[in-house]
Amino acid sequence: MFFVAFFAGCASTDRSSAEAEKAINQVMSIREKAIREKDIDLYMTCISKDYKDREDSFDVVRERMQKNFEVFEMIDFLTSKRTVYLEGQKAMLVEDYEIVFFAGAKRDRARGKEQIFLRKEDGGWKIVKGL
Repeated sequence: MFFVAFFAGCASTDRSSAEAEKAINQVMSIREKAIREKDIDLYMTCISKDYKDREDSFDVVRERMQKNFEVFEMIDFLTSKRTVYLEGQKAMLVEDYEIVFFAGAKRDRARGKEQIFLRKEDGGWKIVKGL
């Protein structure tokens, strides 16, 4: 009987982990779409009001992204090799990214790896650090 309860518990944990990872991936897809469409309101739905990273806060992130959206005519943002590490109501996401900025005839490209921290809040998963 112990084994049945143990495996049932694991199945529940695996299911909740899979659901959390799916929800986190959805947040990151919304973020990518918001960047490509230069939609600051959509972008900010992914960010926690409690965002804090060094001197950055929710308002600083909003201001910085709004400036980027205004300066660049087009932004192409792609991610790959995403891994999500869950620990209860918190998560760390690691992914590769490539971003291309277009301003007039000028085109800039950056590639790298980002580490983003999320927390499950009322209303779903939100980014709390790492941008």
